[in-house]
Amino acid sequence: MKNAPIMSVQGDNGSIKLIHYQSRHLIVPVVNKLLMEGIYGSTCILVKTNEEALQVTGLLQRNGIRAKLIQSNERYELYNLAEVRYFLEELDLTKDTYIIQDEVWGRAKNKLKARYAGSTNFSVCEQMLKDFEETNNKYKYVSDLPVFLRESVEEDFYHGKQEAVCAATIHKSKGREFDHLIIILSDFYLGTEEAKRQLYVGMTPAKKSLTIHYNGDCMDNQRDSSYGIVENLEYETNNYIYEASNLIIMQLGYKDVYLSYFYKTQGVISKLISGDELKVDGEGCYDQYGNRVLIFSGKFKNEVKTQQARGYYLLKAKVNHVLYWRQEDTDEEIMVVFPEVEFIREE
Repeated sequence: MKNAPIMSVQGDNGSIKLIHYQSRHLIVPVVNKLLMEGIYGSTCILVKTNEEALQVTGLLQRNGIRAKLIQSNERYELYNLAEVRYFLEELDLTKDTYIIQDEVWGRAKNKLKARYAGSTNFSVCEQMLKDFEETNNKYKYVSDLPVFLRESVEEDFYHGKQEAVCAATIHKSKGREFDHLIIILSDFYLGTEEAKRQLYVGMTPAKKSLTIHYNGDCMDNQRDSSYGIVENLEYETNNYIYEASNLIIMQLGYKDVYLSYFYKTQGVISKLISGDELKVDGEGCYDQYGNRVLIFSGKFKNEVKTQQARGYYLLKAKVNHVLYWRQEDTDEEIMVVFPEVEFIREE
């Protein structure tokens, strides 16, 4: 795929496995295989589309495996994340302060942990603060912190060390490393230079093992000795026909919720953290006490109808992000909730 030789940093060879399927649907068997073999070290599953990544995440979570979706936070600024704002408020920086003292920084970190240790975003915040400490190890300038936050995205702080299986699309894997990498190539065509580059980027995060699950013939040439011998390569076939996943998870953004409604629910939202379970109906979500938290937009209600036509129905939801938001031409900021919703297909 590349003309220049690729030299490995580590001396030991890892393991490579190709698994060829007759089935059109690959997500269910891949997740089942991972569950059967167990998880050892940092693990990531790469797929082609965001919908596939959401299905992988949902199936892992359904089977008791902590799973995190690596995605770009183009829909919001990390600076507006509730956990980040809480930390900044606890720093209590004044205009006359130029350097953040270590004891002030440490106290704010402790308060962040006390308030948000149960948040699904806490590990990202921890890594974010650690990265800032490492790049500002001598002095932590007040002016540098907001710039760091505004120029960062959530995915910058997944280093393959989280206590969870990561799921992502292939193009979001660049620059990362994982002990064990699993790639799902469903109906993948390797006949273009762009496809070859995409696969090359997808394979490079693997440190110890690389497993490629595919249908079609995109990897069949690797079995041909005329293309060169690949050391430690195993090949496996699976002729079973699998059904599509009966689970779809969607993470909602600004266009999926009725933003003005949040003015009415600030008291309820202030008590929520990322990961909290929400109940769901056709109109929106409410908390465990029956308080309405949010209302779906017309756009997302149409999406619900589309999924229902495919046989998928809203089952449950949880808080994905609590953010600060300001309507245009106003100075007032309010908290808004972006949920993660789960659809299930009735058998």
